[in-house]
Amino acid sequence: MTDLQADKLTGLRDHIVERAHMESHALLETVKKDVATWYSREAEKLDTEVDLLLRDARSRAEEIRRRQIAAAERERVRERLRVQNRLLQDAQGMLEEELASLREREDYDSILLGLLKETLEHLGTGGSFRFRLASADGVHGKALEKAVSGIEGVTVSFDPEPAPISGGIFLVSEDGKVHVLADWHVKAQEMTETLAQRLLPLL
Repeated sequence: MTDLQADKLTGLRDHIVERAHMESHALLETVKKDVATWYSREAEKLDTEVDLLLRDARSRAEEIRRRQIAAAERERVRERLRVQNRLLQDAQGMLEEELASLREREDYDSILLGLLKETLEHLGTGGSFRFRLASADGVHGKALEKAVSGIEGVTVSFDPEPAPISGGIFLVSEDGKVHVLADWHVKAQEMTETLAQRLLPLL
């Protein structure tokens, strides 16, 4: 090979190397741009997904908080109702005890008489009736029978068999079809609404 051929060959090789270097550099720049574009796009998508996740997490947390507050409020209301019911039951029990203690008063026979007349008036019809008293009140039976003997259209007799009550009147028609229980437990129950109106505002 002559020197001229060798120089041409060397020049061609250098040209090829230089061109390859330039093309590889251009390709690398293109790849870098593509990578940068992809990275930017993926980073934007990731930011969007993170934002969505954060919003969803905040929404879920707020919903959980609302549910917890609602549950706490329901429990507070239930506890308040439990306290109110317990207070009313206790007050009703105390009232029943106070009514039973009326037996210690000197005018207890008048109280029983008023209760018996009230019970008869509540029926609003004539007829024959028997009344029973608590075992501790049996001594008042005959006096009560005599006191109501003058009521027109009504015949009332005392049944000495003790009634299973703490006090008050147990009235039964002669044919057994009508039963009226006007004992202290019933009277205390009848006053539950009044007790509630007076006590509940204090809670």
